[in-house]
Amino acid sequence: MTQTQTNTNTNEYNLDNLISGYECEVGSPRGNYISPDIIRRALKNANLNYVYVVTDGSSNVDAEIIFPPLIINQISIEMFFKPVLDVIASTGAIVRKNCGGHIHVGVKTALGSAIEFNQNQIEYFKSKINNELQQDNHLNYVTNVKGEMTKWDAFTKLSSVESDKHNFIKNHSMVMMACELANTTLVWNGSFTGYEYKDSKRFDGEYNVEYGKHATAEQNKKYATNLVGYL
Repeated sequence: MTQTQTNTNTNEYNLDNLISGYECEVGSPRGNYISPDIIRRALKNANLNYVYVVTDGSSNVDAEIIFPPLIINQISIEMFFKPVLDVIASTGAIVRKNCGGHIHVGVKTALGSAIEFNQNQIEYFKSKINNELQQDNHLNYVTNVKGEMTKWDAFTKLSSVESDKHNFIKNHSMVMMACELANTTLVWNGSFTGYEYKDSKRFDGEYNVEYGKHATAEQNKKYATNLVGYL
């Protein structure tokens, strides 16, 4: 995925502008296979031509629907996700316990407003996906803009100590928000992160383990005892 229209200022990190790619896996009632072509035709008839549909390869998945990388919020869910999912449901496709959706979350945040970024992404996917809603080889996943990095640059330059730290903070914040929504208390151990990042939920409990080594049974027992006392 190319890094374009993204924020490279490491001093500011807006979690509201995270770019995420959603992939929806669907199956069908037992003995009633729903092919990718059936879903493609339904989407084309509804003029929803900004996603593409592929086979997944898993025995329990009939088709996988790939959305453009977008900033996922309530507006984009209503505008771009729900219409597609409604059409998929109308074909008889279902989500089972052993198949469903998954989300790839990017390292960098998008520049500009979420609405503008998402609309550009939708138009870009429309221009690149072929008429049969099958992936086009020239699709770069993120819209082309002036100064775009090449895919090679993206793979070799995006990973750094600073970007890895931001990625950790981003993922940690998402877990925190998910726990709050589920009314679940989170306590986490940052001993192995190598970061000084702290919040009220961090409890290391003198868990001093040499880098690259596994904790001993005695160290784990001591940590567990201290954790019970902390809780």
